[in-house]
Amino acid sequence: MQVSGTAVGFVPRKVSMAVVNSLREYFSSPDFRVPAVYVYGASGSGKSRLGLYAAEKYRDLMQSGSRSTSNRPAKPKAIVGYLYMNMRSVDALVSEIEDHKVPDDRKRQDKAIAEKLLVEHLVARNLGSDAVQYAQKKLSDVLVEWGKALRTTETEHVPVHLIVHLDEVQSRPWASAIMTLAIRSTNDVVTQHKAGVRVIPVVTGLSTA
Repeated sequence: MQVSGTAVGFVPRKVSMAVVNSLREYFSSPDFRVPAVYVYGASGSGKSRLGLYAAEKYRDLMQSGSRSTSNRPAKPKAIVGYLYMNMRSVDALVSEIEDHKVPDDRKRQDKAIAEKLLVEHLVARNLGSDAVQYAQKKLSDVLVEWGKALRTTETEHVPVHLIVHLDEVQSRPWASAIMTLAIRSTNDVVTQHKAGVRVIPVVTGLSTA
């Protein structure tokens, strides 16, 4: 989808709801083999705010579960997390590719770097732990642990949905592409799938128009 550039102070509702509807459709997909959500637009169109607004709205929708007969709080349909990354600050993957033919070794190496960066961000902002102890852990394993940390006894079997917002992707095209690949690849890991933890990247950046 594309957003016009009008230096707006808010995100147009139809745009944010389009993202929310995509998230709802993708997260509920049985096989969960889905693409990222891409939103491009001109400067000042509210793209940077879009990811957070859409995540908050999606969280509100997932919180509106059904109440039990004992008048306990409604059990959520899913526990929703949000992680923001400005791709301008991703220096570890700053080296861009020279053409469209990427060697497999380069792809594997950069994917490993992307997974490590995601682990560092997730640990620092959500688990409140020293990232050093997670340095050798796989991204999928950290996501499973993060999901367990979010759950309570009442929400033990509730799915956990993480929205990773990659912003300003036009500044780091290759880094953004490999980061998206790293995120999507975790959803194929059996342990993460069984743990009910799903991740979708929301990708925002400047359009060429």
